[in-house]
Amino acid sequence: RDSVYPGRGTIRAAGYNCPVGAYCVKTDSPNFGITNFDNILSAWLTIFQCISLEGWTDVMYWVQDAVSPFTWVYFCTMIVLGSFFAINLALAVLYVSFVSERTEDDGEKEVEGENENESEEVFQAARLAEMYSMIEDAAVANAPAIGTPAVAGTGSSPILPVADLSARKPWIQEGYANVHDWVKAKGGEIEDVVMEDGIPTVLVPNAQKRFQRMCRALAISQRFSNLTMFLIIFNTVLMASEYYGMPKSQIAAYEIINYVVTVYFTLECIIKIIGLKPRGYVQDSFNIFDGTVVVISLIELAAADSGGSLSVLRSCRLLRILKLARSWPQLRKIISTILQTIPSMSSLAGMLMLFIFIFSLLGMQMFGYEFIFCDSYEVDGSKPTCPPGVSSANCPKRRDCYAPCTAAQVDGWITFGSGASGPCVDYRSAPTDGPTYLARLGESDQPRHNFDDIFWSFITIFQVLTGENWNEVMYDGMRTQGSPACVYFLLLVIIGNYIVLNLFLAILLDNFSDMDDDPAEVEEAAAAKLKEEEEAAKKKEEDAAERKQKAHELGVSGSIDYDSRGRAIKPGPVGFARVQAPLKWLVQHKTFDNIIIVLILISSGLLAIDGPTVDPESTMAEVLGILDTIFVVIFTVEAALKITALGPKKYITNSWNMLDFGIVIIGLISSMISAFASGTGGMGALRSLRAFRALRPLRVAARSEGMKVVVSALFQAVPAIGNVALVCILFYLIFGILGLNLFMGKMHRCMDVGGGDVIYPFALGLDETVATREWCKAGTHLVGCLATSKAVFYSAGGEAGWDWVKTNDTSTVINADYNREEMYGGEWKVTASEATAAVLRTTGVEQAEMKLRYGWLASAFHAPKGSAENISVAGAFTSYCEPHFLETSWDLPEFYDFDNIGNSMLILFETATLEMWLGVMYHSVDAVGEGFHPRHNYNPAACVFYVIFIIIGAFFVMNLFVGVTIDKFNEMKEQAAAEKGEGASVFVTEEQRRWQQVEKMLSQVKPVKHYDIPKNKISLAFFNLVTTTEFDAFIMILILGNILVMSMSYAGQSDEWANGLFWANTVFSLIFTLEVIAKNIALGPVVYVEDAWNRFDFFVVLISLAGLAITLFTTTKASYLALLRIFRIARAFRLIKRAKGLRTLLHTLIFSLPALFNVGSVLFLFFFIFAVMGMNLFGRIKMQDFVNRHANFQDFPTALLVLFRMATGESWNGIMHDCMIQTECVEMLTGDLTGSYFDLGAEQLKGLVEDTDYVNGCTPSTIGTVIFFCIFVLLCAFVMLNLVIAVILDNFESYNKSEDLPVSESDMAMFAYEWGKLDRYSSYYIKITQLPTILKRLTAPLGVMGLPGDLQKQALSTLLLTCEIKNDKGKVHFVDTLTALAARVDGVEKPVSAADLSASGKGSFMMPTLGDGDDQSEEEELAQQTSLVCHYFAAVTVQCAWKGKLAAARGDDPAADDEAGGQQAADNKQHALDRA
Repeated sequence: RDSVYPGRGTIRAAGYNCPVGAYCVKTDSPNFGITNFDNILSAWLTIFQCISLEGWTDVMYWVQDAVSPFTWVYFCTMIVLGSFFAINLALAVLYVSFVSERTEDDGEKEVEGENENESEEVFQAARLAEMYSMIEDAAVANAPAIGTPAVAGTGSSPILPVADLSARKPWIQEGYANVHDWVKAKGGEIEDVVMEDGIPTVLVPNAQKRFQRMCRALAISQRFSNLTMFLIIFNTVLMASEYYGMPKSQIAAYEIINYVVTVYFTLECIIKIIGLKPRGYVQDSFNIFDGTVVVISLIELAAADSGGSLSVLRSCRLLRILKLARSWPQLRKIISTILQTIPSMSSLAGMLMLFIFIFSLLGMQMFGYEFIFCDSYEVDGSKPTCPPGVSSANCPKRRDCYAPCTAAQVDGWITFGSGASGPCVDYRSAPTDGPTYLARLGESDQPRHNFDDIFWSFITIFQVLTGENWNEVMYDGMRTQGSPACVYFLLLVIIGNYIVLNLFLAILLDNFSDMDDDPAEVEEAAAAKLKEEEEAAKKKEEDAAERKQKAHELGVSGSIDYDSRGRAIKPGPVGFARVQAPLKWLVQHKTFDNIIIVLILISSGLLAIDGPTVDPESTMAEVLGILDTIFVVIFTVEAALKITALGPKKYITNSWNMLDFGIVIIGLISSMISAFASGTGGMGALRSLRAFRALRPLRVAARSEGMKVVVSALFQAVPAIGNVALVCILFYLIFGILGLNLFMGKMHRCMDVGGGDVIYPFALGLDETVATREWCKAGTHLVGCLATSKAVFYSAGGEAGWDWVKTNDTSTVINADYNREEMYGGEWKVTASEATAAVLRTTGVEQAEMKLRYGWLASAFHAPKGSAENISVAGAFTSYCEPHFLETSWDLPEFYDFDNIGNSMLILFETATLEMWLGVMYHSVDAVGEGFHPRHNYNPAACVFYVIFIIIGAFFVMNLFVGVTIDKFNEMKEQAAAEKGEGASVFVTEEQRRWQQVEKMLSQVKPVKHYDIPKNKISLAFFNLVTTTEFDAFIMILILGNILVMSMSYAGQSDEWANGLFWANTVFSLIFTLEVIAKNIALGPVVYVEDAWNRFDFFVVLISLAGLAITLFTTTKASYLALLRIFRIARAFRLIKRAKGLRTLLHTLIFSLPALFNVGSVLFLFFFIFAVMGMNLFGRIKMQDFVNRHANFQDFPTALLVLFRMATGESWNGIMHDCMIQTECVEMLTGDLTGSYFDLGAEQLKGLVEDTDYVNGCTPSTIGTVIFFCIFVLLCAFVMLNLVIAVILDNFESYNKSEDLPVSESDMAMFAYEWGKLDRYSSYYIKITQLPTILKRLTAPLGVMGLPGDLQKQALSTLLLTCEIKNDKGKVHFVDTLTALAARVDGVEKPVSAADLSASGKGSFMMPTLGDGDDQSEEEELAQQTSLVCHYFAAVTVQCAWKGKLAAARGDDPAADDEAGGQQAADNKQHALDRA
């Protein structure tokens, strides 16, 4: 928008303001008019697209430009509630439903374990045991009938006579010390011992058996296994070190090593087969795996030697690295989880495949060969078609684009205003038919996503399921088949993505939760824990002994003094301790901690202000620098004070203190280096160093209880998350090397240097086979137009290779039908230079070579073959469009390639995040080979690589972050439950946990509100009306009707329609006003405002009336005020008490609020840190495609919004690659070259001053940029947002569990009803003296009503004197009373005290508090001791008894007085209870 509209006066637009001289024009909505909020259906579709996290930032940026920059609040709120919560809640519902409905197999399934190769010692010991078993069996079989019976012990031999025993152990008779020496002397081994007539005999093995045993000993030896592992790792490293452009000597060396390694693994396989024998070899699954890999390697070598092209099979050798699972327990656990998941999801996979197949067939029927457009030519009226005079067989299935032309333009080239051009031809089926004049523009736009055949339908459906650009597929479907086509894609996304794939994740999570730890791990953990306990006990004893020794020394020296009662007086501090005492008091004081918190917040705010837009020479920059130095000094002094007060040893034992100290040290180092860098003028390095100051806000986490619990949980989960990260790296390494073998050197392409676009051979009339590296590197080419097609020619000497003269003027005509200018009829005589003509005139072999190298002439459509010969002879031709030179270069894509392992793994990581992977896949599909320009759909099978990787690398491996995170936190939750009791949580503080328990109780039962019946007849009539359920239902129908009317407005509506909607809304406003008046008459103003819903209704009515008045009596539009009415839909929740499912979802949201607030606080802290670091690192990056005026790091708010966008995954890698820019990124600020861009270090920059003469918009570090963005995505998108899933799953599961209350729902309902009689205003509190009244009105087990008179009084007395209900200043709370009574019935401990939380039941959830709150004095602890109801009534009882005793003491007869006194005491006690 422009601040000045032509002819409209001065108007300041609310959104984006165009540059001076530009103004707004009305155009269609984005995405072909589909994305808009012009009506309710389009708005729903746009919101669904935003919630799916695909393209939502584009919509937000458009709305910011059109409406206001602050509309980000609307979109971010939508994403948080719609995507982070609602979608994850769908996962929680699926997970809980799956777990609850899954059939449990009670019988234990025997799983065959892996028969790992035993060591030689273990093998020989097993054979020795077998030999002794044979001796025992022979002894038992040959034992005499009379004599000592053979008794078998546990592994011992039968009891035989000494002579018999000696005979059965011949090694003893022959004088050998043990059986091993005897067997060895015989030339055999233990396994060669056989029984002959009950006597052990050594059967000497032959040479073959000795060789087999030698192979077995080698195969199962640890050294051989270690050597194999070393070679596996070495082979993997070697394959990963390959890169494009390696020297031939290095390639030859790698090939030799490849042969050697393959021979070794082949020998290893043979040795194991011989040594273990085939049956024993195949018992180990890893051996089968190895054998398969060896066979594949041999096939690959044979194919390579015979000239085959199966070198990709060598990547299978990488799979050997999975053998690391033998010695890597975490890898073994994760791999076993994946393997366990595969069978359990077989039916799900079958259902998914059937689902994809059905939607693929349906898509082919609806959209097959429909996604054909001509948008790129920007010519109105153009469309894909097959001209009448051309048979369908000669037309491609994806029709070419034609634009209408006139008879005057026939046989001439037409150039349209957009730059598109084409020959105008008269197409007619027969001479007698009418003329059809069409100009062929070229091939049609063919989106890579299409439903033209089953293969591409499958790929397109898979793309939609991954969520990447699914909205673009929907837009094309709606363009071709109309708006109803969106239903197809919505069903596809909802069923396929949110149900089927979430069910897949639920199965993965279930397998993680069901997986038991290995016995070895459990035993190791138990041993480690026992060792820690022993060390702790030993240290405790040593400390006690040391204290005792010190006390003894003090006593001996006479330094201990005693008071008058003989108690020892604690000696005062002496020496250095005298200094420590006040310092310790200071640093542990709450005020000191609060001051430090305030200083941290102020310094963090200054970090957010100190952005790259601040002039380094300005006063503000100077002040910010001084303040930063002051804060560094203050925090250093704070650390020094704490170290001095607590002592270095105690200080470092606290991990939070170590975090503070590390941040202070980083700040000191950064400040010192910055001071040095500022003196040397290195501003770029200075700003990069300042990025480390962003860690300062981390200190807030040490002082916020809510943040502390989340950060502590994160630190405990780091090992598990680290293991998953290593497994991810392992899989990425495997697929990365596979990518090297498939696509290394094949991603290069020919680029148009002038336009910066990839050349399209057909658009130049160039045959695809000619577009090679040699042709592209030839440099400059000439593009001209022949009679019916374009042609491209080699130009020797650059632009001096050709010259042309215009021989026929161009005619210009205005096409009134399409309101455009068209030029046609021009001719140019083009002549080649001598050098160029020499190339064109080459013949024979030289000509073929030149044609292949330079592509001197090629035509694509109806090009007369004779024209090539004529041009080559004459060295000249006539062009029917203005010729131009095309300068080309042979380059790699800017963002991706597979030319080395680093780039390969990076692009695979980006693919695993499911962002911008389609462009990489389609380029791989087009890749031909090294030195060839890509060809459209040359190798569709390359899609399989990406589909398999996404299934493994994204659906499995990346979801392992979700699985292992939730599994770890469930484990931590179990530990917390064991320590703190049932209901403990990892992400909330103790106070927040208690608040959750109170809210869960209140969600089940609340006091029933009782209204006083008015005495006035008019008020009574209104009371009888407004308190009925029917009246609430009627009002709810009106609310729904009002919302329906509000949703009927649309953009461009007529005045009549707008007036009708206005008066309908006015009627609704008047009705709601009457409702408010009626309720005030019925209930009275005081009672009316006690209800929160009534206050909300009153506020909405006031706003509606204000908007109505503004609209009627002013020219200002106030329709947006009426939008507040839509929130009245929340009143519907009062009428759906029986909708248990919806109530569960709403309560899950409420109960999740404390934990989500804590997690959100930590997430915001990370956002703050990365935003400040991003401002200092990338604040001056050159504006490009993704880093633009909407998304950049130039100021703190924009940086935060960019990070939020990246956390949702929206083109985060595009921003990363833009921040990696290294060429043409230095903008000139002065001189004739102002606004031009150069490379850093260019000649034009010499002698110039940075930030004065030029701005460095280049990346500070390519590797550093990758690390920054990858860490942020892993930390925030895959860890922190997974905590949201964990919180929602936890609360959803816990809410679904029935509360174990020992009372029935009817008992709780009666309690709520009777409570409401005493608590008329639903304050959730009654006076303590009213407690006996409510107990008398309740039946057992909660009350005493219904019991006999004397028994009732005794039960009431016992109940009041034993029930532990919090006495809150003479009042008791609803939840406290109910839970205490219920717990007393069940005999369990009362779970929570609501009064401790000051809960009103109307619910603000507990926020985390700053400060530890642990350092309390004994007086404070005593002051906070809980006063209970039983204490109050016990005091009343004692008081009455004492008064009775005093009254009896005044009597004459002591005995009678005692008896009367006792009776009086009892009567007084009962009277006190009755009075209470």
